[in-house]
Amino acid sequence: MFETDFGGYVRDAATMLGLEGVVVERLLRPERVVTSTINLDLDGGPRSFMGVRCQHSSLLGPFKGGVRFHPDVSIQEVLELAQTMTLKNAVVDVPFGGAKGGVRCDPKKMSEDERLELARGYMDCFSDIVGSERDIPAPDVNTGPNEMAVMMDSYSKTVGQHSPGVVTGKPVSVGGTPLRSGATGKGVAVVYKEHVVQESLGLDVSVAIQGFGKVGRKAASEIRGMGSRVVAVSDSKGAIYREDGLPINEVIEWKQETGSVAGFTGASDITNSSLLSLDVDVLIPAALAGVIDKEVAEDVGAGTVVEAANNPVTPDGDRVLRRRGVTVVPDILANSGGVTASYLEWIQNIQRYKWSQGRLEEELNKKMRSAYRDVRERHVESDTSFRKAAIMVGLERLVGVLKDREPMYR
Repeated sequence: MFETDFGGYVRDAATMLGLEGVVVERLLRPERVVTSTINLDLDGGPRSFMGVRCQHSSLLGPFKGGVRFHPDVSIQEVLELAQTMTLKNAVVDVPFGGAKGGVRCDPKKMSEDERLELARGYMDCFSDIVGSERDIPAPDVNTGPNEMAVMMDSYSKTVGQHSPGVVTGKPVSVGGTPLRSGATGKGVAVVYKEHVVQESLGLDVSVAIQGFGKVGRKAASEIRGMGSRVVAVSDSKGAIYREDGLPINEVIEWKQETGSVAGFTGASDITNSSLLSLDVDVLIPAALAGVIDKEVAEDVGAGTVVEAANNPVTPDGDRVLRRRGVTVVPDILANSGGVTASYLEWIQNIQRYKWSQGRLEEELNKKMRSAYRDVRERHVESDTSFRKAAIMVGLERLVGVLKDREPMYR
């Protein structure tokens, strides 16, 4: 049960660091996995849903990780995502441990009111193991600010006091921050800029972005604003290409009007699969996990892949890309802008003090640049991939704390 693809990456990095097996096992095993049945009276009658929360590690601080609503939610999936959060938080150096949660459901078949009741039911079931200093949920797949607002409300009523710090990603009206909604995409763009500059590629490069949701859309807008040519974007209904670069703001408006980027005037329609094989400088998968497997990896036309989605490259795909000399900037670095913004929101909730938008953006940029430079330094020193370098950076921070807190591992 505890064996995951991400765990394989961790073991490889641990071997390079010379870590003992008992230490690696301690870091990979979750501290707690809790499941619960959520019983609700919905529009169609009574329903029961399986909810899960994996609290993987609290070495660095309170557990932190999102809650997703999806038909494929499973204990194994949530465990792997929680492991990833532990390392991600360590890499970006925020004082959180790793967690993840979810409800197995089909949100597309539920009304908005039903989804909000499900969010409230989730918090009702797990309120005894969360809290602003214990475990802090956040939005994830098919959840957002509205779900976080009702979760906060549920928890506050349960404990009998206003508790905005129990979740992040809330609406601004209840203690959220305007930075959070686009923070992951913003962070992707910051890491992208650091990478192309450090690699002497320059900003006048061609970029293809698979996925045009919250993350891909924000990343595209930011990267276009830097002077790079975003030549292709896609969503679940289609993809478009324009060699001299797409006018991203116009594409955003088109998608808002039509529901898809497909058919955008002034660009050629292409397929999602052909986007992945375009001859571009940088490919940014910002949609689903596992889209670049070993077969797709053989055809990737970019020299650099920046992972904006979680786990968009499979382990087999990763091996193929490395063999072909394609650089992969991993998700635990590239898409950590979301948890960084959550950290900044949480600080304000704890302090009961609101920061300016300028300070929030400055702090986010500083954290992301620092994380990239730490990983790059390890990449150069150890002559290894960016993925392994990022995991090594995170492991070193975790092991340092582990040995101080639990002397048996010294």
